[in-house]
Amino acid sequence: KESKAKITTIKKWIKDFQDAKIIVDNSNSYTVYELPKSVTTPLALLEQDIKKYGIFISNSQIWAAIPEGADGKVYFSSLSNFEIEIINHMRDEGKAKKLVRIKNVVNKEFIFDTDSENFLTLIGFRKMVSNHGDFRFKGTANDLMKLCDYLFEKMGSGSKIDVLGWQPAGKFWCWNNLALTEDGKDLEINDNGILVLNDTHYYLPSANLIYKNDTTKYPSQKRFVKITNDINFSTFLQQVYKVHREHTISAILYGFTCLFRDVVIEKLNRFPILFLCGPGGTGKDELIEIIQGFTGIPQSPINLEANISTAKGAVRSTAQFRNGISLLSEYKRGNREHDGMLKQFYDNIGYTKGNLDSHISTDYVPIESGVILTGNDFPDAEPLIQRLVWNEMNKNIFNSEELKEFDKLKDMMRGGMSGYAHEILRHRKTIIEDLDKVQRNWKQILKDRFPEAKERMIANMSILASFYQILRDKQIVQFPFDQDSMILHFANGVNNQLRRINSGSMLNKFWDVFIACLRGSQENRITLHREVNIEANLMYLQWTRIYGIVNKQWWQMYHEAPPTKTTLLEQIETAKLIKDRVAAYSFDTGRAAVRSSAIVIDLNSMNDILKDDIIMSVSFQLNSGSLFEDDDSFDNAIIQSQGEQKLPF
Repeated sequence: KESKAKITTIKKWIKDFQDAKIIVDNSNSYTVYELPKSVTTPLALLEQDIKKYGIFISNSQIWAAIPEGADGKVYFSSLSNFEIEIINHMRDEGKAKKLVRIKNVVNKEFIFDTDSENFLTLIGFRKMVSNHGDFRFKGTANDLMKLCDYLFEKMGSGSKIDVLGWQPAGKFWCWNNLALTEDGKDLEINDNGILVLNDTHYYLPSANLIYKNDTTKYPSQKRFVKITNDINFSTFLQQVYKVHREHTISAILYGFTCLFRDVVIEKLNRFPILFLCGPGGTGKDELIEIIQGFTGIPQSPINLEANISTAKGAVRSTAQFRNGISLLSEYKRGNREHDGMLKQFYDNIGYTKGNLDSHISTDYVPIESGVILTGNDFPDAEPLIQRLVWNEMNKNIFNSEELKEFDKLKDMMRGGMSGYAHEILRHRKTIIEDLDKVQRNWKQILKDRFPEAKERMIANMSILASFYQILRDKQIVQFPFDQDSMILHFANGVNNQLRRINSGSMLNKFWDVFIACLRGSQENRITLHREVNIEANLMYLQWTRIYGIVNKQWWQMYHEAPPTKTTLLEQIETAKLIKDRVAAYSFDTGRAAVRSSAIVIDLNSMNDILKDDIIMSVSFQLNSGSLFEDDDSFDNAIIQSQGEQKLPF
């Protein structure tokens, strides 16, 4: 009466319900269960769940028992149009997650991970399932509690894999499309992103088919794939060596070493940085593509010149893959933040960040990948130079035959390179078992061979040489170069590094003295419009007079004899700071102006810090003893010999 339903309607409901049920064999049960006709699973397989949870799942629906009626029978009502399973509970992050499979009555199926808290409230649960389409839950909060009891006791344990590459917990290598055990056995990853090893389920959200066409989800991880190339690896390496010559040696060895970065870090707590430097058109980018290709489709570089990514962003990019290969491009010297960041990469220092668990607790973002650094510029800080594997590429003019071989290599690269790395990784146990002993031996060999090299430089070369020897001796890789060629290549790198270190140290001292003399007393001052002048971005130096002034100040500052005039000039030239040499130049206007030969320095070729120091020192000299109070006064005070022209600062 209170429901206001008509008697005929109620009778129809009862008839429909009775028509939908089937009588089951209950001879061994004190309770009579009647299952709906649409349930095809035998009662014997469901009875235990019904008794324990009051719920069962069958035929893509969740069913709940209705309390026993007057007739002594238990009937069931459908709570959903889908079935659900928790495949894994995953406690790998700060927030627990569950790997869930749902399938509705029209066979639409999804596997996804979700926060565990979505099972705690009716609204959260309904939202979670409905986000994937026509998935409706009609139960109450009490029904959800019963369902959670059912699902939680049946769920498996597992892990979510966010960082591809080497998996230390499970001891296997994980691409986004295949896995490889430490013993060299391949493991399939199914379309739902699941692989099973030793009864543990691992879930790769990036490999889940539901994200395949979503370009915003896991773009980097989707590149980290095994690609099989039909070309023999030895043939491929021979072509690389033919095209890129001796530069292939440290580049290829570095790529192989990155695949085992975790082992090097564990033993030495450091990992070298490969520096490919030189002018454009030398083939740097193509060689880098090969190295990065060992870990799938090459990842996008972080452009240091653009200064868009922060140091923390660069660290996060290296943390995406364990034993991957990251690229930092367009290095410019003089940026102290970048130099400091690179030193941290070498020293395996990530960064800490606060978390929400406590006002004093932190999380740590580690360095996980090897780093390649490229640029047309060279570092001038000795601590950074020592941390690099130096590969200086200068040849950028090639004949037709060389270009033909280059095109041939590009065609070979289209088949991918990560399949080659996959075969090397099959031998992980064999490769790393002798690494300690071999590396110590190489360290002594190289120390004897290069006594002038710094300790870090020796360590870097010994790491690469160790992998060369192990891969060669165990016949895992057939190299296109021999050991003598490798050592000769190392010698070229060491010589270039030491030259840069010596040049950088000498130049740094020179510019410090130069700036001190711009600000010095009248008796020992480099004077504007007499020994030095600035026009636009060019600085003109009367070299002979400047050297005489610098010579005196050098001893006062360093208590050592200065380099010769010729040596200093050679160092400035080596640093590519000299734009021109002019036979006759007027350092000021008027008849009394000093007129002589001059060295022309391009201020834009200096690092920003040095350039700013020189500009401020010139400004200091101009304003000394004056009443200038604004920035425009400096612009207007410098009168160029070719007419009035403001400086660009």
